[in-house]
Amino acid sequence: RNALERDPGVEMHCILFHPGMGMGSGRNYLASFPGSKELLSRYDVIFLGDVGIGQGELTAGDAELIKGLVEQQSSGLIFLPGSRGRELSFLESPLADLLPVVFDKTKPEGVALQNESNLLLSTAGKRHWLTRFDSDEDRNEELWKQLPGFYWSAAIEKSRPGSEVLAVHSELRNSFGLIPLLVTRAAGSGK
Repeated sequence: RNALERDPGVEMHCILFHPGMGMGSGRNYLASFPGSKELLSRYDVIFLGDVGIGQGELTAGDAELIKGLVEQQSSGLIFLPGSRGRELSFLESPLADLLPVVFDKTKPEGVALQNESNLLLSTAGKRHWLTRFDSDEDRNEELWKQLPGFYWSAAIEKSRPGSEVLAVHSELRNSFGLIPLLVTRAAGSGK
């Protein structure tokens, strides 16, 4: 959020849900979700952090509007799961078809590790524009190796058919292989 707000080429708006406490406020904060197709059509990309469908969060109607924005307007939707596990509420919403992975429902709080882990680029990830910090492939790979690691990730079983895995967990694996963590999926005319 802060990086996007500092970028002069980006107009950023934010909604901060505090379940049980009301909406967050401040510079560039919206007082409520843009509740119509016309209002939402102003946005090219939506990031959904540790938020879900429920009291004090998004509604099923909001989810339907987001799905339409992605599929019909070619907008992007980025899911950023969090330790509250609210992304699991999307499984019973219009956003279910847009999810690029299958979540492990037995671990809604995700997976925390004692030791630092890293993202490993897949073959597709090494060539993808979303994972390019440098046009030189070798330099790009070196930059990825220099990124700080992480100690937490969402609990993922596997990628869904039609998804493209760009990066996997460096440590965690299951019967499907290393756990996919950076995954894209086309939906209608959007991603």
